[in-house]
Amino acid sequence: MNIDRLKELLIYDPDTGIFTRRVSVSNRQAGEVAGYISNGYVIIAIDGRNHYAHRLAWAYMTGEWPTIDIDHWDRDKSNNRFKNLRHAGSSMNHGNSVMPITNTSGVKGVCPSGSLTKPWKAQIQRRYLGSFATVEEAKACYDEAARELYKEFYRP
Repeated sequence: MNIDRLKELLIYDPDTGIFTRRVSVSNRQAGEVAGYISNGYVIIAIDGRNHYAHRLAWAYMTGEWPTIDIDHWDRDKSNNRFKNLRHAGSSMNHGNSVMPITNTSGVKGVCPSGSLTKPWKAQIQRRYLGSFATVEEAKACYDEAARELYKEFYRP
């Protein structure tokens, strides 16, 4: 799909992040809010194909399809306000990710090491950073590595 087709079918409001239908198509009426939420993301069907609204918003505003990931700065996958979106490689996007639900330490980048003397280890993107006596020490090590690796994308 090209950007002209996108703009022919939808209107994007960069201040709200909402797409509305410009024309009626099938059972969808002009003026309706476009899309549905799936796994936290807004999905919009255009010409029989599903698209992430944040990628459509980027194309709509910049005139170019994103070649890498589009990151939601505030971590809200459904907040597609243009000021909330930024180009990010997948590794940079990890810096803005939330702590996985499988985390057992309660601290991003820290998990049990299995050692009795240094029971906590820090790691970043599957890279081992070291073992530590306390969760706080492991967290400090992870935070330092994350700031260096992710730069402005790092969110503690």
